[in-house]
Amino acid sequence: MTLATKLKLIFIQLLPFIFVYVFSQFFLDVYLLEWTSRNFYMYIWVLIIPLTLSNKVIISFSITIGNFIGILIGHFLGEFIRNVNISTITEATTPQDWARLHAHHGWAIWIVVVCSSLIVGTIIHKIKIVLNKRRTHLAEF
Repeated sequence: MTLATKLKLIFIQLLPFIFVYVFSQFFLDVYLLEWTSRNFYMYIWVLIIPLTLSNKVIISFSITIGNFIGILIGHFLGEFIRNVNISTITEATTPQDWARLHAHHGWAIWIVVVCSSLIVGTIIHKIKIVLNKRRTHLAEF
C-alpha cells in the first residue's frame, strides 16, 4: 500500500471524528456528545494514524466505527438507564443516592464499545493474516 493511499485512508477515518466533534458543538446539552468532545474522544483518534501507517487498516477502521456506534449506544442506553434510575427516587432518598441515580453512564458504555470494537478488529486482522499465509502456502504447491 502506498503512502498516498495510507494518507487517504487516515483522512477518511478522521472525518467521522471531525464531523461528530463539530456536530456536538451544536448539541452541548446532550451529555455524551459534550463529554466526548470536551475530552477529545480520549485521543483514540490518534491510534488511527500509526495503525494505518503500519498496514493495520482493519483495526484502525474498527476504532472509527466503534467510536460512532459507541456514541449512539452510549447516549441512548445511558439516557435509558438514567431515566430508570431517576424513576426510583423517593422522598426518603439520601442526597448521595440522589446524585448517584442521576449519573449518566453513557461515557462508560462508549468506552466499552470502542474497546470491544478494537478487540474485534484485532481478531479480524489476525484471521486475515492467517488466511493470507494459508493462501500463500497453498499457492506454493
